[in-house]
Amino acid sequence: MVLPSRFRGPFCYAAELLIHSAMLDYSKVCVKPLFLQHFAVREILYYQALCDEIVRLLRQEREHRKLSNYAVSQRSGVSESMLSLVERRLRNPTMELMLRVADGIGADLPALIQKATATMLKRRDKSGAARKRGAVHP
Repeated sequence: MVLPSRFRGPFCYAAELLIHSAMLDYSKVCVKPLFLQHFAVREILYYQALCDEIVRLLRQEREHRKLSNYAVSQRSGVSESMLSLVERRLRNPTMELMLRVADGIGADLPALIQKATATMLKRRDKSGAARKRGAVHP
């Protein structure tokens, strides 16, 4: 199939994926934040960082309670391999997965989300203040 001229360029491959979406194995498709930025999805990096912070807090809580991935896996019904992939930030967790993991750990997910949000707001304020002072922020 030949793509229309409007699809030629840096997003040609993405357009082909969209056209042939009926034939895709969705478990192998990954949308990168940079791709979403080009299509004006605002604040995508903030949400990705927030998700990473929630996962970090879940892992910290698991380690604080001295639970192994196996124990959490048995309690939550989430496979050990998926837990490992999520903790290493190789997979993005769904809300259901985070709820199941938090339940398996015995943690309060809404409290962890609030804590992560507060942390992200502090980081955002610090980076905004640094930019106002003219400092270079990595």
